[in-house]
Amino acid sequence: MTKSVQQEFFHILAEFFERATGTSATEFAAPDTFGDTIRKNAGKLAKRGKSAFSWGIDALVDFYSRQKMSEFQSARETGGMKLVLGGSSRFTNTHLRAVRKMLLYADTILIPDPVLPWIEVERTEEKFRHVNLLENIFTLLRLKPLVDADLAYPAITVFPSYEKSLEKRDEETRGGIERLMCNFVSYYTGQWCDSIDETLAYARLHESKFLRQIENKRLQPTAVREGGQAASWGAFPICVSPLSVDLSGCSSYNLIMVDIMLERSGAMNG
Repeated sequence: MTKSVQQEFFHILAEFFERATGTSATEFAAPDTFGDTIRKNAGKLAKRGKSAFSWGIDALVDFYSRQKMSEFQSARETGGMKLVLGGSSRFTNTHLRAVRKMLLYADTILIPDPVLPWIEVERTEEKFRHVNLLENIFTLLRLKPLVDADLAYPAITVFPSYEKSLEKRDEETRGGIERLMCNFVSYYTGQWCDSIDETLAYARLHESKFLRQIENKRLQPTAVREGGQAASWGAFPICVSPLSVDLSGCSSYNLIMVDIMLERSGAMNG
């Protein structure tokens, strides 16, 4: 994005946030108290939410449709030393601190847009997707003064990665995700798998051995209740559904354990 485009983007985010909360991001909460403030004001925010999100989503969709891929070219043409922040669908206070530290060593920090992943697909699997989107905007707006500043090189450039669209539609991306997941499983089990189907077949046929290997590597299952009972079947199909794998015959515990490995690999993170 050029400076004017970056400023337009941050202007949309600022208005979106103020419509949703009734105040600016800096006045709403300190960077590390966003969650507490949301919970304290849940009733008031719920009343503003429908109209605010309707306006914000429409404004952002219009912005993205006009800009499309031009930001990549703009980022390439920017001079000076550039560093790229790792891509994610979340932009929290931890990410903000990382950007501030990296700015000590670089002219420009390239930040994969943490707002677009919540716009380009519905993400119905997320329980608090509106809150997560609002938190990303809240934290990103802490960098607005850098966007508005008159600097020789832009301090930050936010660019869209279109990661969710690529995960669903781009064969090369989908193939890379599958290879990464298979390599991850193979590394931790010692059993080489060339495909997702082979991975699930191994978990299906050697369940006890598979679970021992995972437990020995201390891969904590985040979606498992106390006592080792599976919390849901939902998590794993969300991760692998773009790859159209056959989940029949796999126990829920198997599915969740594999999901944890996919989460740790970062292949489908965010």
